[in-house]
Amino acid sequence: MPCAMEGIKMRAEILIQRGYEERIFSFYGVHQLGEALIKVYGISRDGSDLAAPVVDTATSLASAFVGSQPMDAPVGFVIVHVAREAVFYVLCCWNDENMLRIEVFRASLSAPEHVESIVDTRIVACVWELEIIAYERDLWVSEVLGPKTDSLRAYLNRYYGEINE
Repeated sequence: MPCAMEGIKMRAEILIQRGYEERIFSFYGVHQLGEALIKVYGISRDGSDLAAPVVDTATSLASAFVGSQPMDAPVGFVIVHVAREAVFYVLCCWNDENMLRIEVFRASLSAPEHVESIVDTRIVACVWELEIIAYERDLWVSEVLGPKTDSLRAYLNRYYGEINE
């Protein structure tokens, strides 16, 4: 058994080359898009703001996604990650009270408004995007699923990164 494990470990180490680098997280507010309320987040390597066309692309994608299924709550969030190799749009929608539907799109850095679905890769999110998803999950549980009054407003008024501001 140790020999097989060593071979797997070596292959995994070959694939892991770049390691973890800090990212800068930004919040671009809650957008009302038709009947949907969508939080917009940005992630970048250098802290630069998202360009207006990128935010427009994100909200357009989210508008078509959030609330599009019968059991969707008209509430969700989108993460725009300007990564090393591409721009990723991670669309998230609360569904059937306690589930999260996710769809991911990719665009080139030079044409961030020309997106393509990457559903065929089955990629859901990277480690940085998962930070926001984990925060939103915990907030959904504490503010919306928990016994609170005016809980949706509390959920929408809080965002990842607010504590560090």
